[in-house]
Amino acid sequence: MTISTRKQSAAFAAAGVHNMPRTRSHIWTNVVASVPEAVLSSMTSRQLAAVIAAAHKSYHDGRATNQAEVIDDAIWIGAGVDRLLPLAALKSITEDHSREPIEWSKSGDTWAVIRYRMDYNERV
Repeated sequence: MTISTRKQSAAFAAAGVHNMPRTRSHIWTNVVASVPEAVLSSMTSRQLAAVIAAAHKSYHDGRATNQAEVIDDAIWIGAGVDRLLPLAALKSITEDHSREPIEWSKSGDTWAVIRYRMDYNERV
């Protein structure tokens, strides 16, 4: 492909795509696969930004239908959580297992209880 890195970067910035290498690579791969090279080569960075913005919107619309997706060193969790969490934070989660009596049980049944704890700090 004859598009310069500088032109690509300018187009991604103009399209509002954050500098996340895997996301940009995914979008660029799909743009190159969908648009003929002669057309891409003749585009200005603004025109290229419009194509990238459309691909980016499609990417996010598709992602919104997923429940979770790994992105670089984090995971996007949808399903109403709608947060990007570092994998290191999730790996820091510990589980404490215990049992508690069921108040209304006459036969001494117990609930299995799992308490999740996370000790994670991030400096940005």
